[in-house]
Amino acid sequence: MTFLERAAAKHDATVNDEGLALITLRGLAPGDYAFVAYYDENGDGKLNRNALGKPKEPYVFSNDIRPKLRKPTFDETKVSVAPGEVVVMTLED
Repeated sequence: MTFLERAAAKHDATVNDEGLALITLRGLAPGDYAFVAYYDENGDGKLNRNALGKPKEPYVFSNDIRPKLRKPTFDETKVSVAPGEVVVMTLED
């Protein structure tokens, strides 16, 4: 099982007038984590994909990883999180 298939926490966010969304994860134990964010353009609650499995909606993994022809690895996307840590991800089409 890959890290993408494990249970994950889901958080919704609202985008402000400047195009930014902020998600605060309270009580997160220090350690290595991988994050993924996507913009649910059609509001159906999932990341839509084409026939080849490529996302049709904007998405990004932590460390701004966006592999073209494969799924990312945990090592590529992991972020060491400490108390008060801020992780910045840039969502692009």
